[in-house]
Amino acid sequence: MKTLLFFLLIGSLTSPNDQRLYESGLAFEANQNYEQAMREFQLLLEQYPKSAYADDALLEIGRYHFKQGNTEKAKEFLNRIVSDYGKSDSSDNAYLLLGRIQLKDGHEDDAYNTFFHLKGAFPESDVLDEDYFYLSIISSRRGQFKKALYFLSQIYTRFSESPVFLDSLFQAAYCYYRIGEPQEALKMISAVNEEGKGKVNLKAEDYTRTLLRFFLKRHYSHAKQYFQMDNPSLLETGEAGDLYVEAKKERFIQTISPGQTRRSNTPGDVRALYFQKGAGLWVSTGDQLISPSGSVRLVAEGDPLGDITSFFITNSGEIWAFDKKTGITYVFSKEHKLIRKLVMGDVDFIKIRRDGLIFIVKNNRKTMEIRTLEGHTIKQFNNFDKIVDVAFDPLDNICLLTDKGRSLDILTSDFHVFQSTQLQSITHSSSRYNHLAVDRGSNIFLSASREKEILKVY
Repeated sequence: MKTLLFFLLIGSLTSPNDQRLYESGLAFEANQNYEQAMREFQLLLEQYPKSAYADDALLEIGRYHFKQGNTEKAKEFLNRIVSDYGKSDSSDNAYLLLGRIQLKDGHEDDAYNTFFHLKGAFPESDVLDEDYFYLSIISSRRGQFKKALYFLSQIYTRFSESPVFLDSLFQAAYCYYRIGEPQEALKMISAVNEEGKGKVNLKAEDYTRTLLRFFLKRHYSHAKQYFQMDNPSLLETGEAGDLYVEAKKERFIQTISPGQTRRSNTPGDVRALYFQKGAGLWVSTGDQLISPSGSVRLVAEGDPLGDITSFFITNSGEIWAFDKKTGITYVFSKEHKLIRKLVMGDVDFIKIRRDGLIFIVKNNRKTMEIRTLEGHTIKQFNNFDKIVDVAFDPLDNICLLTDKGRSLDILTSDFHVFQSTQLQSITHSSSRYNHLAVDRGSNIFLSASREKEILKVY
């Protein structure tokens, strides 16, 4: 890094002042002196607003604020590129970052339009691969899997060196499965293994195992003890094989990872768990939500929610929380402002699937209603008795713990019954299980409080 700084400063002795300021800023960035780098870029903008490096300086400042999480400040500089330097070689990068900010802020339609504009206006852009990837993500969330596959194909047929290349193959496998072509999905995962050049890719192995299970109709038929502890109840899976466990009437979360286990204390009895990719585990202690970044108290019309027994967070950051005290589901913005209240009948608990569909278990656990985030009901099941828990695998297949914890029902992503079985035939025990969770490889975990154990079903 010091060598790079030295050569950049030597070269700047014979360069114009605006160029010297820009290269000096890059050198400070390379040495992780970001404050000084920003001062150099800002000085360039103040002294040489018409410089050929002005748009580049704006982009560097915008990127810095974006990485710091200050998206409002980032937008200020990125929008200046779009408005004042619309045809510069920084504009495509500015549009990409603006689209990412819009997507993160929950403005999905605006983000799609921004990404789509980038694709048309800058056909030779060096960020087209990332642009196509975000277009595919939004299309997938909308259930437009064939459109998503078109965008993904642009990546894996044209940008083999792209940083999102492998992610595009995984996303394509998911989309192919969702349109009923698991054999094509398997081809995508095979390509991941080929690109891995012989290295073991655990995510690819997990995807392959899941795809083959449903492609070849391999039912769950085996179980083994996974972990022993007192009173295990609520379960949630995370990344890299983590399993989170709540113990009944205890104020801690047990995290079980490959080769290790640890406990994290909570400020109250745990009422619900939710894992959000990228943000980690969220915990409800009834009157507040605990996240890795701190605690949140949700207030609706002046009154704090008192008993949040189930909740989830959408892709746009909205928090949906069911308060057992009022029997109402509340929707809050990412800034924790109340957006709306929903009365959905006699709700027992709510869950969200990767594609944004909401699963509402209600009427004393006898009914499962499936709605969009806009509130439209698309499916209802009344044929499952006493639904104890619901979980989803990475391909959106649905796992139900039913019959007061004695039966396992598996539905495909499009709601067809894949397997219905009495758990006793798998576990060889008459135990009633409390909760379930599903990991990335579609292994199912069951908690049994009385037996003080967690089972792994595969």
